[in-house]
Amino acid sequence: MIARRAPWTAVAFSMLVLPLAVLGLSAPLWVGVLAAAATLFAGALLTRAPRMRIASAKPTVGALDEAEAAHAELFAAGHDVRDLAVRACVRRMAERSRALIDHVASTPGDLTRVQRALTYYLPRAAALAGSYAVMEDVGERARLPEVARVLLRLEAYLDRALDWVAGDARRALDIELKLIDDALDEDDPAGRRREQKD
Repeated sequence: MIARRAPWTAVAFSMLVLPLAVLGLSAPLWVGVLAAAATLFAGALLTRAPRMRIASAKPTVGALDEAEAAHAELFAAGHDVRDLAVRACVRRMAERSRALIDHVASTPGDLTRVQRALTYYLPRAAALAGSYAVMEDVGERARLPEVARVLLRLEAYLDRALDWVAGDARRALDIELKLIDDALDEDDPAGRRREQKD
């Protein structure tokens, strides 16, 4: 309700700025018109800001929904594949994809870093793992090694994607530790000397 009234508030306020600037401050008419237009634009921009924040959250939610569906499919395929090595590969991919999804859910800003892994490679891995299980069931053995090779490459890619986000967290922790250590050195130089003696 407030969001619907806010544009009218901006219009009303900008209508007050024009006479106030021209009559009250003895400003030229063009300055009053410019001030009213700026007020109207700023009011409209401020009323749209909450909606823009909600719109920017939608890609994260959509990507996570897509990734969740692919993860469920990959997890199910991990039970259907009979070859032990490929089953282990599929289950490891399911674990890594779960970790990536959980990380992006808690840190949405990292989506751009791993979006391709979650929205392109994860669904492809799920589809291939499902296809592998079906090919095992129907006895089509000729293409199984090729599919297994691609699944291993997809697993390696998901590993790297997980390392990217973990590496970012480690770098942030290293920076934080360095800043705290430097602040302690500055505020308590005697403590640093004691540390060096030990």
